[in-house]
Amino acid sequence: MKTLAIAAGATLFACNLVRFSQSDVPCGQTLDAPLQPSAMLTIDSRPAGIEIVGIDQEAIHVSCTADDTDSARHICLRFSGTPTHAKLTITGAYLKHGNLQIRVEVPRKMNLGVQMPAGEVKVDEIVGG
Repeated sequence: MKTLAIAAGATLFACNLVRFSQSDVPCGQTLDAPLQPSAMLTIDSRPAGIEIVGIDQEAIHVSCTADDTDSARHICLRFSGTPTHAKLTITGAYLKHGNLQIRVEVPRKMNLGVQMPAGEVKVDEIVGG
């Protein structure tokens, strides 16, 4: 009986690890991951222009552009968490006049939190979950 409980616990732990995801991509590449409607998404970003748009898909799609493509490679988009509770982190070197623009597409019904020291955030077609 004790062996059965240990095996069941190990299986449950492995299933939870599979549900936890982390993706890292540099600016210039797109980031795609599953994200359910009514999920909680926290965005923690360096100074930038961020546009958050609601879409009719159960996924997050992030694209990033900058005027200086060489410097943009030092900007990292990191998505971590699960389809119900996730975090998007945008890190990297400061781009002087780099015009860093990030577009985040998420399900229309979404709970959002944004932390950014400076910049502009536009939100369109999002209804709190």
